[in-house]
Amino acid sequence: MVNTDNNLILNAIVMGLTISIPVVAYYLGKNFKQKHEEELTYRNFYSHGFFMFFFASLILSVVEYVYYGFINPDFIQNQYNTLLQNLEILKQTMPDASSIEEMVKESQMPTASQMAMQNIWMYSFAGIIISLINAYILNKKH
Repeated sequence: MVNTDNNLILNAIVMGLTISIPVVAYYLGKNFKQKHEEELTYRNFYSHGFFMFFFASLILSVVEYVYYGFINPDFIQNQYNTLLQNLEILKQTMPDASSIEEMVKESQMPTASQMAMQNIWMYSFAGIIISLINAYILNKKH
C-alpha cells in the first residue's frame, strides 16, 4: 500500500480506491443478481462476495510477494525501522511504551511470504465484513 508523506497524489488515489471497494463489491453483487433468474438467497450473495474477495486476495498476495521479495526487498526492513523510530518517539510521551518496544524487538521481522500470507487473511476478513453487509442489502425484496 502506498502511504507516504512524499506523494500526496498517490495517497489520495489509494484512499479513493480503498473507499470505493464496498461500492464496487455492491455493484458486482447487483450484476450477479441480475444475471441469475432464479431466487437467490442471502447465502448465495454472501458466498459470491466472500469468494470474490478471497480469490482477489490470492492474486494480490502474489503481486505483493513479488514486490516485497524481488522488486523492493528493502521495503519491509524500512517499515520495521520506521516502526522502531516511532516507538522511540512514543516512549518520550508514554513511558509504558517500552514494553511494546520490547515485544517488537523480540519478534522477528516478517519475510515477504509472511507478509503475503498475512494480507490474504486481512483482505479475506475485510471481504467477510463487506460481504455480510452487501448480502443483506442485496437480499432485500424491492
